[in-house]
Amino acid sequence: MNDITLKPQAIVTAEELTEGDIFAHLGNVLKVASKPEHTLQGIEFEALPLAITDRKTHGLRFDPRWRIELIDYQPSIAAAAA
Repeated sequence: MNDITLKPQAIVTAEELTEGDIFAHLGNVLKVASKPEHTLQGIEFEALPLAITDRKTHGLRFDPRWRIELIDYQPSIAAAAA
């Protein structure tokens, strides 16, 4: 199991997300991997899971007003060496 430290940084709306932002969603730590774009369905972007070994990006879509807590993601030295 990876030991990680999650430190809240700021709360933003989905439309304020930028490429490289890191946030937690549904128990996963995700990094915004593509420029978020406005579509008729909401804000869409690709996200890369950081806390698991599956390194595939996943498409996400949020309502532009959805509030998201950005985090400072710091994997432990022991977990990074594993």
